[in-house]
Amino acid sequence: MALVSIIIPAHNAEEYLKGAIHSLLRQTYPWVEIIIVDDGSTDGTPEVVRGFGREVRLIRQENAGPSAARNAGLAAARGTHVAFLDGDDAFDPTRIEVLLDALRDASPAAAFATTDARLWDGTRFLRRFAIS
Repeated sequence: MALVSIIIPAHNAEEYLKGAIHSLLRQTYPWVEIIIVDDGSTDGTPEVVRGFGREVRLIRQENAGPSAARNAGLAAARGTHVAFLDGDDAFDPTRIEVLLDALRDASPAAAFATTDARLWDGTRFLRRFAIS
């Protein structure tokens, strides 16, 4: 099975990061590596990540912005596929499995797959977005 690297750029994401990481640990596709790139946080972001132990890899860098953090995560990734998640977002439990199935069922030339997104206000879904 293919390893999927999931990269989260995080700058002062302490408040939401635990939920994002839990959503990745609950994936129905079990072969994932989780990489958090701490982009110069001044809050408890690194401590949140360390609380997950060896299941989550932490990379720290000086603040350089989310693009630089994503690139640092890409450089460290070991997976044959990559997914990005923001520190204040979450994946549905089947997201990685659905994306990999879509790639498997697509043309051999397919380079990426996407899914719909939903806006959550903390108590209910406000809106669904189709991504194309």
